[in-house]
Formats: sequence, structure tokens, C-alpha cells
Amino acid sequence: MESAAATAAGLFAIILMFGPVSGGHFNPVVSFADAFFGGLSWRDAAAYLPAQVAGLHRRAVLANLMFALPAVSISAKHRASPPTSCPRSSPPSGCCW
Repeated sequence: MESAAATAAGLFAIILMFGPVSGGHFNPVVSFADAFFGGLSWRDAAAYLPAQVAGLHRRAVLANLMFALPAVSISAKHRASPPTSCPRSSPPSGCCW
């Protein structure tokens, strides 16, 4: 819970700092949702996209380096399939979902 609160506080501070410049559009979904509801032109939303994608890649590399991991790595974990075993905190019925 502390990690989520720290992340929310950091995002709030970043939006306050850069909101007047970019409107706080750090996520492409936010930009395209704003364009969908008429708050931003589609042309502006498309113009934000390259910077947003470049920023997310830079942040991922930085996060990896902060935790002494390789800057870029390819995951070998297949995340589209259900888990092979249930965690100990699963209900007594044995159902993970």
C-alpha cells in the first residue's frame, strides 16, 4: 500500500509541475480519451504519441537501472495463460480466480 501511495504522490507532483505545459498527458490513453471527449484535438493527441512512447521506454530503462537490472531485457514469462499453481492465500475451494 505504501508503494501505491508513493507512486500516486509522485504522479500527482509530476502532473502539477508539467500540467501547464502538456496538460498532464503522460499516457497515450489519457490523450486519446481527452480527444474522444473533445478536450484535445485528434491532431494534438497524435502529436503527443511519439513523446509519450519515448518517455515510457526511458522510464522503464531507468527503473531497471535503479534496481541494478539490465537496462533492457526480454521477458521469457508467458503471461497470457493461467497460473500453474495457486498461491497459499487462495480460497479453500482451490480456485485461483
